[in-house]
Amino acid sequence: MELVVVFGPPAVGKMTVGREICLLTGFKFFHNHMTIEPVLDIFPYGSPQFSRLVSEFRRRILEEAVDAALSGLVFTYVWALDLDEDTAVIASYADLVCSRGGPVRFVELFAEQSERLERNGGESRLDHKRSKRDHQGRSRCSRPAPNRLPKQARP
Repeated sequence: MELVVVFGPPAVGKMTVGREICLLTGFKFFHNHMTIEPVLDIFPYGSPQFSRLVSEFRRRILEEAVDAALSGLVFTYVWALDLDEDTAVIASYADLVCSRGGPVRFVELFAEQSERLERNGGESRLDHKRSKRDHQGRSRCSRPAPNRLPKQARP
């Protein structure tokens, strides 16, 4: 199975781009809120239970997708490149696919904060991400995106 990881800051267009990749390739689509939303109904965002369940659900879905020999899966993720924990999670997903002979591709998206703030209230986003319908969930997008380049690659 081929894994395509589409990543970037909130409201950058990961879901939109991921869907388009799926239309072009026939791959299945697994956006990050498919695991976030049901867990939020029970546990608060960021709680140990929330983090553990979201992580386990994502891993299990990836394992089953690989075992089912799907042609490909597009996965979206808000990956903070400067956080070792995020990099370790993505590395574990890549190892899972690569250990069974599949390639992994990465697509990083970027948009200016003003564009992301505008996108944040978009109809499609709110339809598929009910946690973004409240003001507090949407305000996470108001923070600037971290510098995505590793320190040695920054201008």
